[in-house]
Amino acid sequence: MGCGASKPEVKEATAAQARPRPTEPQVPCLGLLDTHELVKELGKGGTGETFLYRDKQNNNDLVAVKLIKRPLPKVIQANILREIMIQANLGEGHVNVINAKEALLTESHLALVMEYAACGSLTGYVANRWQSAQHSGLFLQEDEARYFFRQFIQAVEYCHTHFVAHRDLKLDNTLLSDDEPPLIKLCDFGFARQWEGQNNAQMFTHIGTPVYMSPELINSRNGAKGYDGKQVDVWASGVLLIVMLLGTFPFDHIENPDPNTSEAHLEVWTQQMSTRWDRITYMLPLVRKVRLIVSSPLARLGQGI
Repeated sequence: MGCGASKPEVKEATAAQARPRPTEPQVPCLGLLDTHELVKELGKGGTGETFLYRDKQNNNDLVAVKLIKRPLPKVIQANILREIMIQANLGEGHVNVINAKEALLTESHLALVMEYAACGSLTGYVANRWQSAQHSGLFLQEDEARYFFRQFIQAVEYCHTHFVAHRDLKLDNTLLSDDEPPLIKLCDFGFARQWEGQNNAQMFTHIGTPVYMSPELINSRNGAKGYDGKQVDVWASGVLLIVMLLGTFPFDHIENPDPNTSEAHLEVWTQQMSTRWDRITYMLPLVRKVRLIVSSPLARLGQGI
């Protein structure tokens, strides 16, 4: 009896040991323990990890801290320095541009402390509308898309008036605040570039995300000629608007899913050069659906108001 009675206790203990225990995010000590409280990990990128902290000295405000391990690879040092300088120059000048608060240098990491946008990226916001889009035909309705896009364009215009081309505008780099309704927060200036003079925005670096890249930006891989940084931002803005409405990229590398390959860039560029976006095979049913919405009596009534 004694041995039999003890078996359930052994099994229970074994099961408890087998259960995974919650773990805290693994992050090095940055000398912030007296002033900041670690909340959670937000994500990982190509150059570092981003964590959410609570600033105990400033009303417990939440801040996003991007950590880049030292020593910084030489290939990214110039880009990191440029990113810090650009966001410092932009400052708190626009409500729709993420605010960079400070940069901290520790023995192990470079930490970039930034404003926290609590509602995530526009990517998730649009993706969550997939179910309703099957009935309405649009992911975001026109008034909602207009509300977000107006803010987005104002943020892009602010950057351009301060001689900054973002060069990686996309839904992933467009965050949303927890305001009601949410505010757009343009972020991630790692690919951004400044220029001097009113009209000299000529650039040559082949950089960005293929589905958002303009033909001249993709073609810059050949090194024959550069591109206007402002114009490639405007092109990417148009792509973003189409995705907000239709949930699909107007030009895509379906046959070459890896965006980092030259084949993916070539596939997008070939589409751009061969036909208009609204005549691509996979876009045709979506375009027809939009035309039906626009031509409906209710839509015409709305246009007349």
